[in-house]
Amino acid sequence: MSQPVFTCGGCGARLSVAQMRGTDCPYCRTAFPHHARAVEHAALVQRVMQDNLAAAMTPWTMATPPVGAQLEHVVTQIHQAHEVARRTTNAIAFAIAIAVAGSVLATILCAVFFG
Repeated sequence: MSQPVFTCGGCGARLSVAQMRGTDCPYCRTAFPHHARAVEHAALVQRVMQDNLAAAMTPWTMATPPVGAQLEHVVTQIHQAHEVARRTTNAIAFAIAIAVAGSVLATILCAVFFG
């Protein structure tokens, strides 16, 4: 067994490191100060988290999608806008090609028939 290095604040018993790893004195069952502080801190953190969660759960925040979903929606809109721009560019290029081809054909026909 380990050498006793600590003493209990309640009964004065000498405690080993292994015994100090517990939550209370094995002889008088007095809670160790470090464990008692940890329990108080855990209760405080839990109370703060519950308050923050209650404040965050308003009808407005519950109706709002999470940030990731909002970003995904924005990315989808950007991709859709890019697709519309690409199709519009292709349609304009096709219209210009048809106009140029019509002009060339008209020039050739005029040269053949009236030339």
